[in-house]
Amino acid sequence: YYEKQLDARKNVEEKKQYIEEVFDSVRKIYRTIQDWYNNYEIHNFIGYIMTYKGKDGSSKISKIVEYMNAYEVTTRGKFIQNLKDEISKDFQKHTLQSINYEEHRKDAEKLLMLFNIVELNSIRSKFNFSVGSGGWSIEHIKAQHSKIVNETDRKDYLKKELDRITKIEEQFKEPHEEIKKIISNALCATTLSDEEFSQIAENIDQTVDGFDALDMHKLGNLALLSKDDNSAFNNSPFYEKRQMMLNWLKKPGRNIPYSTTKAFLKMYAVQDFSLDFTRWRKSDFDDMFAQQVLCLKDFIREYENETNE
Repeated sequence: YYEKQLDARKNVEEKKQYIEEVFDSVRKIYRTIQDWYNNYEIHNFIGYIMTYKGKDGSSKISKIVEYMNAYEVTTRGKFIQNLKDEISKDFQKHTLQSINYEEHRKDAEKLLMLFNIVELNSIRSKFNFSVGSGGWSIEHIKAQHSKIVNETDRKDYLKKELDRITKIEEQFKEPHEEIKKIISNALCATTLSDEEFSQIAENIDQTVDGFDALDMHKLGNLALLSKDDNSAFNNSPFYEKRQMMLNWLKKPGRNIPYSTTKAFLKMYAVQDFSLDFTRWRKSDFDDMFAQQVLCLKDFIREYENETNE
């Protein structure tokens, strides 16, 4: 391309002038991208847009060119606000209360990345967009144990829950005799149908942890992870996932999103009493969801009757 452009110039002076103009343009583009990279907010918001709005390399480049042209003619503050306004268009059909994993999986994933980004912006840090070929996915912090299909895995899960619930009674003085009896009877049974197991698992979720079937799929029980890391978690109970997370965090270079780490370390908890690090309860859901509301209120409504400001 450049050889043809140079051949079209009539003499050395014209060729020299063209080369200088091209090189000035390259330097200007480089300085702009460097400026964006060094600004944590611009880095994070453009990174989000490139992750979800650019369908291919060509469209992403077109988007970058569009932003470069806008960056030249506006203030940095206005430029950042325009990026936020563009992102908020993704969520005009939803509210924080209504969005859920089963009906709006991709939009829930976008909100979880945005949650990470806003939290990182508050500490002037950049989101790491590097992820494996599988991309990003959604992890249920409290697993959907009712979905366990293998008979041996079901029995193993019920044994672990019986042990954990007994320890909860001892540590927190919570009476759970009825659910313990149900679990014990299930462990003694020769067979356990899918429906029977699902009912027991959902009973544990509700009576011990305060979760109903809808809560399981809402933002307060969801976290962003790479698809590979999500697969490693499987349907493990919270305390096993948490230990796995602690092991991952010891490995340099492992990309665990900031807000996901905080969730599994229970850093959103506001309760005054001693925390139970073996379970993810409705109170943990509520504490994290309250922070999600604070972080995401500029991008999505909390309730149906509210409007974005």
